[in-house]
Amino acid sequence: LADLTVYENSASGPGRDLALAGRDDDILSDGRLAFYGKGKFKGKYLVTAQADTQDRPLEDLFDGFTQADPQDVFRRLDPDLYYPTYGDDSTTYRDVDTMGRFYLRADWDKNEALWGNFHTGITGTEYGQYVRSLYGAALNWRSRAANPWGDASTELRVFASEAQTAPGHSEFIGTSGSLYYLRHTDVLPGSDHVVIEVRDLTTGRVEQRIELQRGADYEIDELQGRVLLTRPLSQITRQNLPSITRDTPLDGFEQRLIVDYEWVPSSFDADEIAMGVRGKHWFGDHLGVGLTYVDENRAGEDYTLMAADLTLQAGKGTYLKLEHSRTEATSAP
Repeated sequence: LADLTVYENSASGPGRDLALAGRDDDILSDGRLAFYGKGKFKGKYLVTAQADTQDRPLEDLFDGFTQADPQDVFRRLDPDLYYPTYGDDSTTYRDVDTMGRFYLRADWDKNEALWGNFHTGITGTEYGQYVRSLYGAALNWRSRAANPWGDASTELRVFASEAQTAPGHSEFIGTSGSLYYLRHTDVLPGSDHVVIEVRDLTTGRVEQRIELQRGADYEIDELQGRVLLTRPLSQITRQNLPSITRDTPLDGFEQRLIVDYEWVPSSFDADEIAMGVRGKHWFGDHLGVGLTYVDENRAGEDYTLMAADLTLQAGKGTYLKLEHSRTEATSAP
């Protein structure tokens, strides 16, 4: 799609400056270039691309082309704003998720490389987790070979982003209710990532991690920072507890609601870089080694995470995991 508009710019009288809007040239030209494409190459690589310069003066058409506009991360129809009615079994989905004017994604085997919106997805450890929704470059690579437990022999995640937002994190102990309020309001739409962790009360070990789906398991009001679960969350659960007796009223596993999201503070400096890498390799079938490094330049404070983990797997569900992590936060003078 290509649009070009050329027109004469002329105004006079008391409202001349307002009518010209800062553009004093006699002849003005505005334009827009946009495309969307998707195709498979060499029978293996599925490539999806989109670009939209938006309507603007020709001399500024590609200014800030790779920068993001922190308004909506993963766009979806809001039933309060739109009311589409379909008379059949039609479904609607968005193949491209991007805060910027450019998007590129390549998928092959179990791997993905993209420029656009992404979840960092660094989880699976207790002390080296890093969960954010960002716009930039990301690579998620998994080897085709796997160990007997179903894990890829080698995994690698790399990302880099000029972070346009600040990270938010809230944890709640189950209250047998459905309504929970986040620490911040004006949450960036689509950036919410909600999970329930089932923890051992004695050791604090995470027994189970359940990913919740928006619309099916919860709703969120971004303006008020309010999360509403579709079912109440109790403080204690006895599911999978290895006992048929109860010694105390609160005997069981603790349930916690964990919400990660993005928000834009009033004094936030967007010209900051966040980057990280996470790799894990299995030596044989029983020894796995993982390394994590994250460097984030926040407004007024730099944050660094370094972590290593060692997994000794004896069988399905039987393992010993050792972790060591170090974090550094440096405030600007």
